[in-house]
Amino acid sequence: MRRIFNQIIVDVVGTNAIISIKQNDQGNVEYSAEYQNLQQISTSESDGTTYKKLLCAAFDLSLLIHYSNNSFFRFVYHDGIFEGLDDRIKVRLLDSVKSICQQYNLQYIVSMIDSDIPKMLDGTPYPIQPSEICLQLNDRDDNGKLFKQSF
Repeated sequence: MRRIFNQIIVDVVGTNAIISIKQNDQGNVEYSAEYQNLQQISTSESDGTTYKKLLCAAFDLSLLIHYSNNSFFRFVYHDGIFEGLDDRIKVRLLDSVKSICQQYNLQYIVSMIDSDIPKMLDGTPYPIQPSEICLQLNDRDDNGKLFKQSF
């Protein structure tokens, strides 16, 4: 799982990351993750919210990949994972997630607003296929609301 986790971070951010996983007294999993520079010294990147979210996403995905041959969950949901990220990292994350999902038969559910959709180097929006969109919400009328009504 550590190798999978590190590979996801390398693919998305271009740097190494380490993860420590243990079970607490209540039987729950606890983990600690950090980024490393080329000299394998921990950096402060994981102190920031934006890059910490990437570590969490990589942990979730590495867990699903590790157990993909077992009777285990086949989906993950992330809310706001793209907020504050550089477009280049967003593109690499989306590309990586698409590849992982296809390879391991997983479903990745993410919520994002229009401004979170990254722009490609040529300025066009990242190509999201209509088949990849489960639900598109808006504020125009009740049909665009999650539960089809205003509260």
